Amino acid sequence: MSILPGTFGNSRVPDPAARIWNEANKTSSTQAATMGPHVHSVYVYLEGVGARWTRPIRHRIPNLLRAILSLLPQFGMTAFVSMHQDVWSRFSGGSGAPAWTLELAGFDLTALEDTGAAYIGGVKVPRVEVDRGRWPTGYQKLACSTMNTLFWAGETFAPKVLVDRNGEKVNVQTFLQDAFLDCYDRLPGFPTGGQCIWESHGVWGYDNVKKEGVVLKETYFTRRPSDGGPVNWYTDCWYPFVTRWAQRVRSIAGEDKIVFAEVIPNEFCPRSWTPDKRPANMVFAPHWYDLNSLFAKAFSRLSINVQGLSRGLPVWKAFYWGHKSARENYALQLKTIVEEGYKSLGENPVLIGETGIPMDMNERESFSTRNFVWQERMMDALLSGLERALVGFTLWNYNPDNVDSHGDFWNGENFSWFSKQDYREYREKAATPSSLEQSNERLDKGGRILHAVVRPYAAKVAGIPLRQDYEMNTGVWEFEWVNPSQDPRADNSSVSVTKPPLSHVPIQARETEIFVPLFLSKGRNLVVTYSSSTGAKAFDWKYDPARQTLFVVPGDNTPGAVHRVKVEFGRPLDYRFEVDSSIWVDFWHWWAGFMGIIFGLLWVLVL
Repeated sequence: MSILPGTFGNSRVPDPAARIWNEANKTSSTQAATMGPHVHSVYVYLEGVGARWTRPIRHRIPNLLRAILSLLPQFGMTAFVSMHQDVWSRFSGGSGAPAWTLELAGFDLTALEDTGAAYIGGVKVPRVEVDRGRWPTGYQKLACSTMNTLFWAGETFAPKVLVDRNGEKVNVQTFLQDAFLDCYDRLPGFPTGGQCIWESHGVWGYDNVKKEGVVLKETYFTRRPSDGGPVNWYTDCWYPFVTRWAQRVRSIAGEDKIVFAEVIPNEFCPRSWTPDKRPANMVFAPHWYDLNSLFAKAFSRLSINVQGLSRGLPVWKAFYWGHKSARENYALQLKTIVEEGYKSLGENPVLIGETGIPMDMNERESFSTRNFVWQERMMDALLSGLERALVGFTLWNYNPDNVDSHGDFWNGENFSWFSKQDYREYREKAATPSSLEQSNERLDKGGRILHAVVRPYAAKVAGIPLRQDYEMNTGVWEFEWVNPSQDPRADNSSVSVTKPPLSHVPIQARETEIFVPLFLSKGRNLVVTYSSSTGAKAFDWKYDPARQTLFVVPGDNTPGAVHRVKVEFGRPLDYRFEVDSSIWVDFWHWWAGFMGIIFGLLWVLVL
């Protein structure tokens, strides 16, 4: 789950006087723990810890972050910190970097929107979406594209832009990257002298006859001006900086600190990311969204494999009809991302660093009807895909400040599966939860589509996972795992999610832990069945409702033995929606009418 310090949510515009730490935050932590996700990404925007704030406030936010991170273990949760950024800065229509970085490049902040250098309509007060899906276009606009070019490749493309740093002239790339690593502890002087950076490098010039700007070097950003060689962003820009960043983190937090890194969203992991170019002890953490539903803010019985289409998949193979097919569509795309990571990185840990669904889909209909069935369907399809891909994830997002009118208060986004609006309506009728025990049903209040979000999963596995599947309409959860082998020949170098290498270091633990939420099990008998590929039947199991955990210990320790566990309830869950639909069944009356017309025409012709 993705959360933000200070608000425990997605308030992407940093508030230097962030919410005072109090007991309400403990309630938010308990809500999160009760609903299942125990790994969290905590988003930090560097603008909030930079030198533009006064010293007391600049120190308050890191202290608040430290308080949040130290609180999480009390509720059985862990987290990693994400230095998050979108479209460079909120001053250029996104979030992340402070205003002075844009001024460093010579931009007039008051003129960015009027000149078309940035679109900031979605981050203005009251921060509602003006044009659906418009904010990502900011990546291609002058302000963001210039800042990213200066940050990643200023030495290559803007060698004339030098910044004074304590009497020393350094390139703008060095200055910005060092400022990032130093958490923006320095304030700069502005080196452009009022001239456009790209004009000073001869990329464009002003035609006095035509009275307009003209491009002079159309291929300037495709090749290195120094030697004419082709530019590769990963090898020339990104890999060196990721290495520097990991070294800086570990110089502070320790050499054994795990780091998380992702490539460009929706791209496969590049083959060029060889061991010498990446940090040790790294988790590959790509983002994934259904781009069609993300930007259209719509979901129906038809889903599309955008990932496949963008890579040449024939159109007729990219369309999926019905809920069962939507699950298969998402599972295929997520498996592909994971397996492409394995192909490039080997047996390296993979976690989907961010994924989620828009709650304001289908013209915001559910906000008036309070019927979130299509959100429930899409969330189930997404989580089913993740489960079948056997990959961990953080769900974007949990925001206790979310309301229908303003969503997550950033560019019109509304992804939170918790709503302060729904919780406030409940609070008007009942008191604040007095108990933080996970069995307290009041902690579920404010949650939306919980039947899709709250589901069983394997939390700790004494072996190698092979298959996981959950049907939210019945509550049946199935899981398979295998005892590893110490024989090196068992490692077949497979990159398949469902056929992983079986060679592994000896596993000392025998107990597998499965999260089974009280949201589902309360008032129901738990039915657990077990089988083994060797025919062994012996196994022990125990369910601890207070910890929402099922403990399973198989009796078969044979290397290569496959264990299968099925968890269901004596009283099945209420059926939420139809799963096994098809285009033939859903439109049978259309087909029948069409065939009736054909037969009618044939009858007329025959007679």
